Amino acid sequence: MLQLHAADLPIKITKRYLNLPVSQAQQRSNMKFTVGGKKEREFKIRLASGEPEYWVFCDVSNLKGKTVTISYEGDNAGLSKIYQDDKIAGQDSMYHEKNRPQFHFTTRRGWINDPNGMIFYEGEYHLFYQHNPYEREWENMSWGHAVSKDMIHWQELPVALSPDDMGTMFSGSAVIDYNNTAGFNKGKPPAMIATYTVDGHNKQVQCMAYSLDKGRTWTKYKGNPLIDSKENGTAYKRRPTCSGSI
Repeated sequence: MLQLHAADLPIKITKRYLNLPVSQAQQRSNMKFTVGGKKEREFKIRLASGEPEYWVFCDVSNLKGKTVTISYEGDNAGLSKIYQDDKIAGQDSMYHEKNRPQFHFTTRRGWINDPNGMIFYEGEYHLFYQHNPYEREWENMSWGHAVSKDMIHWQELPVALSPDDMGTMFSGSAVIDYNNTAGFNKGKPPAMIATYTVDGHNKQVQCMAYSLDKGRTWTKYKGNPLIDSKENGTAYKRRPTCSGSI
């Protein structure tokens, strides 16, 4: 039986988003989601114990109907403020905030920096970027994702690559595997493949993920890392991967 602790909050998911309160005055602590006793995601957040300075969100549409248990290692007073909705907290005023850029792309919430994996496929420009979805400062490095038909109007999609047990998601590239070189294709469309650096555990490794639905959902290659390194990046050894090269 799943053991609940004082800082655990079980929520049966019926909406698209979990809205999380943030305060920069709080220290960062780990937050973990578990489903059926298995970790679903883990990240660092400054969970507001008092009045939030702003709100961030988790897209949990893939977990509808399931019970998510949220645990937090810091001040757990903010757990009671978490709520689910089909709208992001503050959505009505989004992109009308003071100092919000109106021409250059900005993410709905959180930190954004280096672009990665930019690619054009079937009328869509794909922009991936370094992203912390849970704070306005650098942390939890992930690949955010947005698409555009004209590079002016952008639609932000769910985070493509999130931190895992190997580490956080750093820079990389993307290609369309028209010839099924990697062996992931299952018909049309061809696989969109991302290769990227993972930073963690005193070293960096090279990994791969693929999408079979034009970048909307991503699967990390089960044979990751493609290239592993010794601590501090002093040497590399190649691991067996899929046949051929991209």
